[in-house]
Amino acid sequence: MAIEKGHLMPLHAPFDEIDLATLQRLVDDEVPEDRQLEYKRELNLITKEQKREFLADISAFANADGGHLIIGIEEGKGGKKGNVVGATKTNELDQFLTKIQNLIRDGVEPNVHGLTIKPVETGSGEAAIVIFVRQSWSKPHWVSFRGHKIFYSRNSNGKYALDIEELRQLFTLSETAAERIRDFRAERIGAILEGTTPVVMESGPKLVLHVIPFSAGSTRRQFDLSVLPNFLTNSLSHNFEGLFEGTDKEYFHQIFRDGSFEFVYRP
Repeated sequence: MAIEKGHLMPLHAPFDEIDLATLQRLVDDEVPEDRQLEYKRELNLITKEQKREFLADISAFANADGGHLIIGIEEGKGGKKGNVVGATKTNELDQFLTKIQNLIRDGVEPNVHGLTIKPVETGSGEAAIVIFVRQSWSKPHWVSFRGHKIFYSRNSNGKYALDIEELRQLFTLSETAAERIRDFRAERIGAILEGTTPVVMESGPKLVLHVIPFSAGSTRRQFDLSVLPNFLTNSLSHNFEGLFEGTDKEYFHQIFRDGSFEFVYRP
């Protein structure tokens, strides 16, 4: 498991730039917990139940849309302001992180890959912990610790145990996502060879690169591409699939509404 990579979505802050001020803004702005964000005042990993609860949180994020678990934030209650209090002493940090990593590695199946962790020192001899769990490509995951075999996911109210129908859908999505991506690539290469793309290039060898997000193979999520011309070149044009640019001699680029990119070059 890597350290200090990823992205903190609630503040749109690069993961490696998260500091005490970043976490304090979450508290000051009263950013609520949701499907992709959860706070914990502390993390005790002493009893079997405590360990299973933590593993359930991790697997739930992986089985849903991913998200951030921030340990060491005390939420405000009854008019009292929240605060960043820390989760472990800084002189015990390495031991604490190793314990977390080993528990996740041994207690969730299949293994959760791409999980990232960052400690944030609070200045009082304590450190908060930010754990970023990516949406998994190999879901569904289950908690396997000490014979506990339950599948969890998340919604806006937090984690919950999956029922049979939801579990069946997750297995189906996992199996079909890779197939959908392969079919998409085969279809696009066929269109390029047949000359049915928005820009018909001259004949000859071509270099084709597809960049496809995992979500493109498992969901019908669509992105608003209208903002892209403000950040990219003015030569982008709209078409049925999304946005494209290019010439009939050298190249064209296609940006799809599901977040996929297609780059075609003629050497």
